[in-house]
Amino acid sequence: LLTRPIGTGILMAGHMAGEASGRDVAAAIEMMSTPQGDVAAKLAAHATAMTDVTGFGLAGHAWRIARASGLSITLDATKVPLLNGALELAETGLRSTIWADNVAAVPGAVPTSPQEDLMFDPQTSGGFLCTLPADKADVAAADTGAVIIGTCSGSDTPALRF
Repeated sequence: LLTRPIGTGILMAGHMAGEASGRDVAAAIEMMSTPQGDVAAKLAAHATAMTDVTGFGLAGHAWRIARASGLSITLDATKVPLLNGALELAETGLRSTIWADNVAAVPGAVPTSPQEDLMFDPQTSGGFLCTLPADKADVAAADTGAVIIGTCSGSDTPALRF
C-alpha cells in the first residue's frame, strides 16, 4: 500500500527550473505539511513492513523492503498515485538531480516509461509504503485512503519488478 501520491522531487525540480505550475507546487507543499501519524497508527496494526518514502524514491524503498524480507515485490506503476503535474514534467524528460543515483541503487532497475521513471523520484515528506497480508489490504486501504500498488511474493532472490 502507498498512502500518498508521489512526485514531490520532480515538482520541486520543475519549480526550480521554472517549468512547474505554481498551483501544482502549492498542492505538493500542502500535502507535504499534512501529518500522517493517524494513518501510520492504523496501518501498524497489520503491517509486516512499513517505511516512509523519502529521497530513495518509491522504488528504492520497495527494493530495501524486498531485500530485507527476502521477497520479490512487483509494483504496478499505473496504480501508483501521482501528484498533479508530475507525469507531465516526467514526459518532458525532467528529473531531479539524484534520480540517476536512485535508479543505480536498485539492482536490475530499468524504467521504461515516464511513469516508471517516477518510481525513482526522491520524495520529501512522502507517504508510507506498507506491506501487509493480502486479506488485510482492502480493509487497510479503505480505512486509510491508501492505494494498493503491488504485490509481494517469496523468492530465492529478492527483486523489484514493474
